[in-house]
Amino acid sequence: MSVDRASAVSLAERMLAWPRSFKRWIQALYDFLLLMVCLYAAYVLRMETFLLREPLAFAIAAPTIAAVGVASFERLGFYRALVRYGETREILVVLGGTLAAAVVLSLMAWTREIFVPRSVPALFMLIAVPFVVGTRVILRNTLFLSSQTHKPHVAIYGAGSAGRELAHALRIGTDYQPVFFIDDDPALRGNSVAGLLVYGPEAISQRVTDHEICRLFLAIPSASAKQKREVLQKLITLPVPVMTVPSVTELLSGRLSISALREVSVSDLLGREPIAPYPEWMDADIHNKVVMITGAGGSIGSELCRLALARRPQALVLYELSELALYQIEAELLAMLKQHSMTTSIYACLGSVRDASKISHLLKKHGIQTIYHAAAYKLSLIHISE
Repeated sequence: MSVDRASAVSLAERMLAWPRSFKRWIQALYDFLLLMVCLYAAYVLRMETFLLREPLAFAIAAPTIAAVGVASFERLGFYRALVRYGETREILVVLGGTLAAAVVLSLMAWTREIFVPRSVPALFMLIAVPFVVGTRVILRNTLFLSSQTHKPHVAIYGAGSAGRELAHALRIGTDYQPVFFIDDDPALRGNSVAGLLVYGPEAISQRVTDHEICRLFLAIPSASAKQKREVLQKLITLPVPVMTVPSVTELLSGRLSISALREVSVSDLLGREPIAPYPEWMDADIHNKVVMITGAGGSIGSELCRLALARRPQALVLYELSELALYQIEAELLAMLKQHSMTTSIYACLGSVRDASKISHLLKKHGIQTIYHAAAYKLSLIHISE
């Protein structure tokens, strides 16, 4: 960031900290002075000289017109809107305010109280509207730059209405900065939607790396369960968390808004509600039994270890290929044993399920009665069990 840009961002941050009422007065004073300058510019353009024909008349007209414009802006709610969240409606408000000032200027010319060429009111409007609106746009962009400086980058899957609303909500928030869209529609690829480029699904992995994406938001609430599941299966392999927006039913009911994000759950992948396990069936295979869990240090295996230990088995054999993962899950389970005063024996074994002789040895040595096979490789253990 250049020195000039850094200074602008620093100034914008200090301005945001000012009291709301003080910022309104600053805006009104600024517009008052700006409208007088715009009126002078209109005179200069019309008369083609920087020298005023009747300086005293201008000294009367300028503050009067500026006061009318500022009063009209206030009446139309211009100063109640936050600059950083401005909308296109502000253009209509500025048009209305400057029109009121131009009408008063025309009336002053018609009554011949002061010298005002007929074209000056129109020139005044043509100059004042872009200057008043333009300064707001510049300030808004500076504030936006200030808010985006340290926000982590995110991507949005789905460039439809939900994705656009989500991008807008994220932009004005303080948590994330949307960088690009991913969409299946070939007609959208390479185009800009809501100021963000749209890429195809095949580019996700590379774009996530290039833009240092920390999260991927799934914004396809109208998609069917099957469609959503297919998309999630493509995204679940990415090295970033995937979050999803509420479904259409939740949005229409008013229970959740478009910005109510949540982590992708198992039910999102299943396309249905998960079926809760039957405690009595689990107890029959785990309670007071010798249980072996392969892939014990993985995401699925470690959760199986926690659930199995809660059922108080006689012994729990942890089988894992990764030494670090095995150490971590063993330490966690030993801490659970101590916390709940349990007597279950924990055996941590390092190895691969493709090692048939080692698996056979463990089955005989510990008298294993139940196996939960969560390791990545499946065939070797199936052959042994047969």
